[in-house]
Amino acid sequence: MPRYTPKHVTQDDGSVCAWEHCWAAVGAWAASGASGGARTPTPTYFCAQARKSPCENGGISDMIRGLSNMSLMRRATYKPDVPKDVLRRMLLRRTGALVALEIDMDSWPASTGSVYHSVGVICGQGTGQNRGKVRTMDPAERTYRWRDVDGVIAAAMDYNRSHHETPGTIDVLVVLPPQEK
Repeated sequence: MPRYTPKHVTQDDGSVCAWEHCWAAVGAWAASGASGGARTPTPTYFCAQARKSPCENGGISDMIRGLSNMSLMRRATYKPDVPKDVLRRMLLRRTGALVALEIDMDSWPASTGSVYHSVGVICGQGTGQNRGKVRTMDPAERTYRWRDVDGVIAAAMDYNRSHHETPGTIDVLVVLPPQEK
C-alpha cells in the first residue's frame, strides 16, 4: 500500500515576504505529509508554528520546531551527517518517505542564482525516461518535477560545504507519511 503524498506547496502564498520562506513551504509540505493530509498549513502559518516571522530565513532546525509545535515530529526524524552515498540510496528507494534538504541554488538544476534554498524530495526512483531521477518539491515552482538524483545531492553537498559541515555528508529531515487508505 503506498504512502500519502502531499500536494506541492509553493512559497508564493501571497505574504509580503513569500520569497524569503522556502524553508516554511517545505515545512508545510512535511506537515501535510506527516498528518496524512489532515493538516495543510500555509508557509506563513508554518512560520508562526516555528516561532519565526515570515520574513526570516530558516532551515531544517526551524522545520523541526514547526513540526514539533504542531505535534507532528513523531513521524519525522532528523538525520545529521548522512554520507552522500547513503542519501543517494535513501532517495532512490521506493519508500514514499519525504526528505527535506537545504541546497545551494547555484548548483540546483533550476538555478536562479547563488542563494540558499530548501527543497523536498519524495523517495522513490522514476521509471523509463525518469530512471535515476526523483520527484522534487521546489517551493519556488508550482508543481513536482523529476530531477536527476545526483544533481539534487550535488546541490545539497554544495550547501554543506559552504556551511563548513562534515565533508561528504548532508543533514536531512525525513518524514514518513502514513499509508494511504
